[in-house]
Amino acid sequence: MIEYFDDEASNLSLLTDRQRLEYVIQRGQQTNRLPEDQRIDNNKVEGCQSNAYLLVSTANNEVTVRTDADSKVVRGYLAFLSEGFTGENPQTVIDEAEQSVKAFVDKGNLSSTFTPNRSDAFTNTVDAIVNELKQG
Repeated sequence: MIEYFDDEASNLSLLTDRQRLEYVIQRGQQTNRLPEDQRIDNNKVEGCQSNAYLLVSTANNEVTVRTDADSKVVRGYLAFLSEGFTGENPQTVIDEAEQSVKAFVDKGNLSSTFTPNRSDAFTNTVDAIVNELKQG
């Protein structure tokens, strides 16, 4: 499992549902927003009620993931993905993303703060990251 997600899940598991949601919102407020010219339809994550954006790139065999969303809560959830996958080997992300993120959600008790729309945004973003990396 990608170590970042395990560490974050351990931290989140110690919080109450309310504290966990406040932490996610805080993460969303602290993330760097994408410039306006990158918040375009081509970078939108499909199936998200909130406008969520994703940029995935690789250089020197390392992944860089940048995310943004109109909603502070969704932006916070996506920040975990950006931080968790950035710096990893592309094949590691392809092979371990689904398992790592599922364990992160389960161990971090995130499902208690997920609405169906937030869950869709999170899952769709993971799928989009993996698909981008597979396409190279």
